[in-house]
Order: sequence, then C-alpha cells, then structure tokens
Amino acid sequence: PDGANQGTFCARIAPSDARVIYTAWNATLYRSTDAGQRFHPTMLPPKAFLSDTGPSRRFNRSIDIHPRDAALLLVGTNGDGCYASTDGFATFQRLNLPDTLNDLSGTPGRYLVAWGGDGSAWVHVFGVGLYHAPAGIFGQFLFAGGPATASCLVVAKDGAVYVCEYRTS
Repeated sequence: PDGANQGTFCARIAPSDARVIYTAWNATLYRSTDAGQRFHPTMLPPKAFLSDTGPSRRFNRSIDIHPRDAALLLVGTNGDGCYASTDGFATFQRLNLPDTLNDLSGTPGRYLVAWGGDGSAWVHVFGVGLYHAPAGIFGQFLFAGGPATASCLVVAKDGAVYVCEYRTS
C-alpha cells in the first residue's frame, strides 16, 4: 500500500560476513544470508520504518551490525522503539531508551545506532541526545549529552564519535 512505510528505510551489510544483509522495507525488517539473493522477514513485528524520501534520505545508520558478529545488531525506528538482537532477530529486546520527539514536520524522529569497535553501543535519540552503553547492549545506556537532533551517527575506528545534523532551513 501507499504510505510513509513504502520504500527502503535503511540497509546494512555485515562487516564480518558480506553474505549477511539487513534491510527494513515496508514496515518489516528483513535478513539475507546469501548476499541478497533472498530476503526473509525477521521476527520483529511491523514497525515505523519511514522510507528514505525527501530530507529523511539524509538520515543514516538506523541499522548497524556488530563489526565482528553478523548476528548481533541494533535497529532504530521512527519513534517506534530501538531494538537489539544477538541472533539475527530470531529473538530481540526493546532497549530501555526514551521515546524520540517529532521533527519540525511532525514526523517521529529516528533512533540512530552505531557499534563502537570495542563492542560498546551508541544510540542517538532524536530530540533528546546521545546514549552510550560501554558494556554493549546488555549494559546500561547512559546519557552522554550531544546535540538533541541529529541525522548521522558514526563511530570511527579510533573510537571517536561523530554526530552530524542536516537542516532543511
């Protein structure tokens, strides 16, 4: 059907195994283990994965795969929770993070996610700021500050965290 969930939200290839790809499309999170020949829906129920059209196409890193384990990943939505899995989303947990706020157009903001090279997890909650779990997804997420709004979250190999913002005005 037509609507905001129509289209690709985000796609990531596992750094440790290029045959493993995750993508969110039409409100569903999919996984491929054969380099994209076939995609299968994961167990995550339909979520608000708004397609990358208009200014939102500049937002990235709403899915991130652990650098050394292709089954360990973080997935953010548009205001519909942030999730983690250790088994390719056969099972998952919702992370204990605040809800995102709406952007200037009234659209729920995205959770941006990234893994640190040390296995720590980073999540930017739109409208709130940056959170860090030094022990990974099983540890507590601590508020780290940062800008309240962002469109890009990247953790460099040296551990530096970059949060960027794109503005339409």
